[in-house]
Order: sequence, then C-alpha cells, then structure tokens
Amino acid sequence: MERKNDLFYFDKLIVFFFEIEYIVAIQNLGRDFLMKKRNLVKNEEGFTLVEIIAVLVILGILAAVAIPKYFDLQGEAKIKALDAAMAEAVARVNGRFGQQLLAGSSWSSIVYSNATLGADLGDFTLSVTNASGNSITLTVAAKPGTSADGATIPSRTLPKPGSP
Repeated sequence: MERKNDLFYFDKLIVFFFEIEYIVAIQNLGRDFLMKKRNLVKNEEGFTLVEIIAVLVILGILAAVAIPKYFDLQGEAKIKALDAAMAEAVARVNGRFGQQLLAGSSWSSIVYSNATLGADLGDFTLSVTNASGNSITLTVAAKPGTSADGATIPSRTLPKPGSP
C-alpha cells in the first residue's frame, strides 16, 4: 500500500514540476516580449532637426534659382512666339506674291494690305503699313488677353518680292 501512495505522490510531484516549468516558460515569454518591445522603442530612428533644416535650406536655394528662371523662360517664349508670328507674316507676303504672279499680275501691281494678307495670326494680329514703293512694313502684336499679351518685337521692313 505504501508503494501505491509513493506513486501517487510521485505523479503529483511530476505534475507540479510541469506546472512550474509551464509558468516559468510563460513568464520568460512575457519578459522576452517586453524586452523586444523596449528595444523597438529604443531603436526607432527618424530625421534629426538638423537634417530637416538642411533639406529646407536646399529647397529654398533651389526655389530661389528656379522661380526667376521660370519667369525668364516665359518672357523668352513670348518673344519666340512673336518671332514665329512675324515669320508667318513674311510667308503670307511671299505667298501673295506667288499667287498673283501665277494669276498673271506683274510684281509692281500686287497690293499688300491687311485685307489681302489677313490680319489674324491666331494669338497675334498683323498690321501692314508703308506698302507703297519697293518696301513693306509688317507689325505683329499680341492680342489682348492671350498668353503673349504685353510682349513686343520691332516692326520689320522688307523689300517687296520681285522688286529690283
């Protein structure tokens, strides 16, 4: 009978040791979890104030250089657009000359005016002056309210096509 009691106590002792081992394992898991959590908080990294200020200074310098350059490019684009409109006006003069020659007119009888060349050049208007004699004066101006409004180029005087 004594043997039976010893086995009973032995079984209880084994169960007790397993319970203790289980409790210790759970405590270790909890401690490991907390330690990892603390390490994560300690190892979190971000940008320092000096780094952020350095980036802002660089962006400020870039903006200080880029914005005036942008406005310069806008002005240059307006001038280029006016130059293109002037080239169109010269092409209209030469086109009128070719059409009238093919129609049998002599070079001296060809009339160049706003009516014969057309005053509308899209965002620009063409003005023909001083078309008498052997020269033509062309003036191109931007229409009000267009993107090229305010830009100007000098008038261009050219010889009448076919003139000696």
